[in-house]
Amino acid sequence: MATIKIGIVEDEAIIAENLRQLLTELGYRPAPPVNSYTQAMQMLEEEKPDIVLLDIHLSGRKDGFDIAQKIVEQYHIPFIFLTAFSDNRSLARAKAVHPQAYLVKPFKKDDLYTAIEIALHNYTTHLRQQESGAVSKQSSTGLLSRDYIFIKEKDLFYKIKASQIRFLKSEHIYVTVATQDHEYLVRSSLTDYLTKFDPASFLRTHRSYAINIDYITSVNTHHVVLGDTEIPIGKEYRDQLLQQLGL
Repeated sequence: MATIKIGIVEDEAIIAENLRQLLTELGYRPAPPVNSYTQAMQMLEEEKPDIVLLDIHLSGRKDGFDIAQKIVEQYHIPFIFLTAFSDNRSLARAKAVHPQAYLVKPFKKDDLYTAIEIALHNYTTHLRQQESGAVSKQSSTGLLSRDYIFIKEKDLFYKIKASQIRFLKSEHIYVTVATQDHEYLVRSSLTDYLTKFDPASFLRTHRSYAINIDYITSVNTHHVVLGDTEIPIGKEYRDQLLQQLGL
């Protein structure tokens, strides 16, 4: 399981180190803190964080708002503003770039955790809404899905690459997402959840199953075998599935 990687942009070294320690204690994976626009751009390219904690007031000509604008335009990941100020001007500038959360220093460990979890939840919900809109406007063959998803388990969101997922199994109003070493349970229908993935890689085999074709080890007219797991093939899916597999 890949824990959430968090970028830290903070020009006060003591605060940056405290943030790093708190994030580690909370079960996240903090990237090395940076303290300027230039370093932030390098961090975004090299570390590829899932979310960024972003101090608004940085030394130098470009501040946190400039970094936020770049994140919105180019990197498309959630970010949380950190600031010691809550004046109207700062709030107005913050609203213009739509941060997922806004934390006023000093804040507590619980405040930080809550802000991150809500930011990830809201951002994931926003992406899901965008994807649902895209599905209604495009055919399945024209839809390009992201190569990862966020799944919440207990108190944390986990970043799961599509390539790690072996199969999906529908169980009433839930879907089991099975990777090589773990199974996650998400609230969704299988039909809706499949819209998140590349339709050329994830194929429906049964009303309750869909598989990642990269994990197929053998197949017949009744089952698809993924290593030591046997997935049934429903009659209504058999012909199309075999055709998609070139059989």
